Amino acid sequence: LAPAPVPGDWRLSQIYGAYAYSAFVAGDLDTLRQAAEQGRNLAEAVGDWSASRLCRFCLGLADLLSGELAKAATAGQEMAAEAAATHEPFFAAKGLMLLAEALARQGDTSGARRAAQASADTTVNQAAFHRGISLGALVDAALAAGDVPAGQLASDIACEACALPHLLAINGNPVARAALASGDTVAARRRSDEALSLSSGVNRLLPLETRIRIAIVEGD
Repeated sequence: LAPAPVPGDWRLSQIYGAYAYSAFVAGDLDTLRQAAEQGRNLAEAVGDWSASRLCRFCLGLADLLSGELAKAATAGQEMAAEAAATHEPFFAAKGLMLLAEALARQGDTSGARRAAQASADTTVNQAAFHRGISLGALVDAALAAGDVPAGQLASDIACEACALPHLLAINGNPVARAALASGDTVAARRRSDEALSLSSGVNRLLPLETRIRIAIVEGD
């Protein structure tokens, strides 16, 4: 049994949340799950719902990365609804982004585009790199629907908004995929190589897939 919460556990739950997200950035799926579960349990025991949402968002990312798409979609939808009710636009945007990515992978492109656009709209007054990541989900949703011009437009805006390219890289590097879909293999290769140099662990899977597709198109 887990120990009873003690004063100060709310700080510990926030540390676990930050550790879980750091594990996501590092592509360490096992540590991501373990830290997020521990942080969520502590946060909910002491009533720190902001830390709980961060940890549940990280668990949703773990589900997305491991292909548990229905669970990821549910986590994103629940988080977006909760955050909207408590006026937390940061978590509302993250929940909608998670929902969009999960729906796009499930083939619900209309739902994915609605969720991604809502996520991007919610980040209008947030830090630019948060808007860039939400726009990355919009790229994925548009490309999943076969709308290459919309995907490329969202990609261009995401690059302008996100000054930290590794943040787009760890989210699967939608910029390279948009360039490839648009037929610009030079830009796609450059962005793909950039993503591979910046990402690690499971976060290398999508950039590697893109790199393989580039090689196929180029006959390499």
